[in-house]
Amino acid sequence: MRDAQLRIQDLDLSNDQKNFLLDLIPSLQRDVGERVISVILFGSAVKGGFSKEVSDFDMIIVVDDDVSSRQVSVLDSKVQSLVEKHGIASSTAKGFKGIPQFIMAQTGMFTSQFICRRRDFISGTFTRIFSANPLLAKLLSPSGQVLGGVLKGSKTVHGEDLASEVKVAKPTNLDVMKSLIMNELLVGLSLFYYPLTENATKLAMEATKWSAHMAGYMTTGESKSLAEAVEVLASKGISLDHLKRLEKLRRNYGPDLSFIFSAPKAIAGIHLSLLEGPREYH
Repeated sequence: MRDAQLRIQDLDLSNDQKNFLLDLIPSLQRDVGERVISVILFGSAVKGGFSKEVSDFDMIIVVDDDVSSRQVSVLDSKVQSLVEKHGIASSTAKGFKGIPQFIMAQTGMFTSQFICRRRDFISGTFTRIFSANPLLAKLLSPSGQVLGGVLKGSKTVHGEDLASEVKVAKPTNLDVMKSLIMNELLVGLSLFYYPLTENATKLAMEATKWSAHMAGYMTTGESKSLAEAVEVLASKGISLDHLKRLEKLRRNYGPDLSFIFSAPKAIAGIHLSLLEGPREYH
């Protein structure tokens, strides 16, 4: 059977997502054979709360160390072709093909399918795993939180289960500050692009979502769904007005300038609570 090599039985995937995975493995293996070591899903497809309008199908594909850069490039092109074929990219990703997406992609944001070699994955080399620009990642990416959150909320659907072998640094106050700066910049881009595209509000939505996820992970040491992260913030006494508006927009999206204007204060409040409050790591 085609799906015998996939461990997706306990995931609530759409038919498009299942068909994408069923096409993915043999397509990659035609180029590099059994050197596809692992396929790992993370994000809302695993944790729940997936919305086709605003969510992407996040994954890391780990290949053998002897796969060349040219082969990785070929594999990446194949993956993106399959994403288009099966229609699993959100309209956020489709709507930002210019400067905002380029800038955020350099920090590992707004890219959903990553290909890396085994040694880079095991060593937890953030820039190699997420194809991030080393300088921008160093300045803006809260790498300890991002990698830790990804692995805690991941599921290996093909090949070796490597997540437990990855070296992940505990997130620090510096990660909190990087996240704050990055997400506030994202809100700024949202405001700048508001007159130009109806998708601009989604940038502020992403900034709010990532802030909530960071709070969930740094407070509990676990990767939380958005709904669970909101509960964590409620327990810390954070106002939920902005987060409730986020949930409504995820269900029924429309441009919302007032949401963009309320985002900086809400995001700052979330991050300041992380600098002040207790944390638990497991």
